[in-house]
Amino acid sequence: MLGLAYCDTLGGHVRVDIFTVRLPNRSQALLGIITTLLFFMPVMVFLTAASWKYALTSIAGLELNPTSWAPPVYPIKTLMALASHFCWSRKIANILQNIRVLQGKSKGVK
Repeated sequence: MLGLAYCDTLGGHVRVDIFTVRLPNRSQALLGIITTLLFFMPVMVFLTAASWKYALTSIAGLELNPTSWAPPVYPIKTLMALASHFCWSRKIANILQNIRVLQGKSKGVK
């Protein structure tokens, strides 16, 4: 999850651009805003909320792995919550970047 947010920052994620490659930058930006708001953001909002609830419950109980070794698992669950939050906030930055393209303040979409 942390790698996904970083990869998105660099524009290195895989996207299917069969339909958008020939569109002007402003149309690509508008399509990016619409698809992010319709498909990605609802999933990430629920994932982020659920992962934080999951992590906070684990931290409150200082949860340990139920094995004979019993390592703590609450740091991993907290990292999962942070990673989903970073993905969500990165998509907000993408939406703002696409808005700048629509306003003519930026040249193009990554």
